[in-house]
Amino acid sequence: MDIESVIEALGSRFDADETAVIERVLREHGGTVPDGQLISEAALALAIFRRGRAG
Repeated sequence: MDIESVIEALGSRFDADETAVIERVLREHGGTVPDGQLISEAALALAIFRRGRAG
């Protein structure tokens, strides 16, 4: 996965805080786990972030 391209595209779909959460996960774990797992981890981090923001 080309992480830089994914990060560039995030701003068109997520707000700045959500983008920061996803970017952190991608940069910290990119290349260390399979792409499918990386996407799942980013989605989980985003869900946790959103839940914390709503509560």
